[in-house]
Formats: sequence, structure tokens, C-alpha cells
Amino acid sequence: MKRMQERLPEEIFKKVLAGNHHEIPSEKFEESKNKFKELNGDIDAFLKYRHEQQVAELDDYCRQGKIWYEQILTPETVAFVRDHPEIQGGVREGNVIYLTKIPFEPQKYIDETDPDIKRYYACHCPFVRASLLTNDERVIPEWCYCSAGFEKQLFDTIYERELPIKVLETPFMGDLRCRFAIYIDEEEVSK
Repeated sequence: MKRMQERLPEEIFKKVLAGNHHEIPSEKFEESKNKFKELNGDIDAFLKYRHEQQVAELDDYCRQGKIWYEQILTPETVAFVRDHPEIQGGVREGNVIYLTKIPFEPQKYIDETDPDIKRYYACHCPFVRASLLTNDERVIPEWCYCSAGFEKQLFDTIYERELPIKVLETPFMGDLRCRFAIYIDEEEVSK
């Protein structure tokens, strides 16, 4: 990792890390892409719709007692997501879409008061989670661009191009959440 970082320009290095390393096919986002088109490219309407749909899905999993991906959901975790539209949705300000990842262990995250442990519960990446516990210096802060790439793939698909993304906050950098900024063109805002 460090050799790649030393040999590549910073922006290229981050772009490489933000690639689709989870190998999720863009077809997974076809329904979202169609909804975005149905909304005439209105990103605000799409973000609102997406958040509402995600909250409804979380609520359904919670009521049925089903595991959502690797996460156990409670009414409190569903309310937490409902109250934070950047989570499982996004909020646009100007030409920037702000996204915050749902905590990996949401109920433990909500309940935790120790900031170090809270950071651990926030993070999805097994490499970073292990590093948070051991201070392993082989994992570098830029590694979080992998998570950023995972978050932006939906938006790359609906806009039919690769969008720039910036890591704003991560537990690895001492923050209590993972937060990203995706940049769209000004003319895409006014659709």
C-alpha cells in the first residue's frame, strides 16, 4: 500500500482505492437509475425517495427480526437512520452530495459513550476496525477511499459516469462517523 502511495500521484492513488473493489455489478442499481430518470434527474427528489425507501426497508427488517446485511436492527436504530437523512440517502448542498455510512454495529454505536469504542462500532472495514484496536500503521487513512468508492457506486451508475468523491470524516482519522462528499456538475443540480 505504501509503495503504491509513494509511486502514484495523490489523486490517482485515491481514485484507485475508490474503484469498485467489492465487484458489485452496476445492474444492482438499475432500479435506482430508472427511478432517477423517472424523477427527471432531480437529485433532491431522488435522495429523499432513496432515504424513505431505505428507512422503510430497515423498519421492515426490524419488525420481522431479520438481519439486514450484517446488522441487527432495533426500533432505535431505525429511528436513528430516519433522523439522519445523510445515512442511507444523502443530502445535497450546492453541487455536493453528502453521505454518511450507517454504523456497522448501529445499536452498539448508539449506546456507546467511549469515543474510541464508538469509532470501532461505526466502521465497516475489517482492516480499519482491526487497526483501530491495534494501532497497526500498515493501514493508512487513505484506505478509507475504498469505503468511499463503495458509497459512490450508486451515484456513478445513475449519472452514468465516474464522479469525484472526497473522504471528509472517518473513525480512522479520529471522527465518530464515515462521511463523504460526492461532486456533481452545477447543471446536474438544476434538473
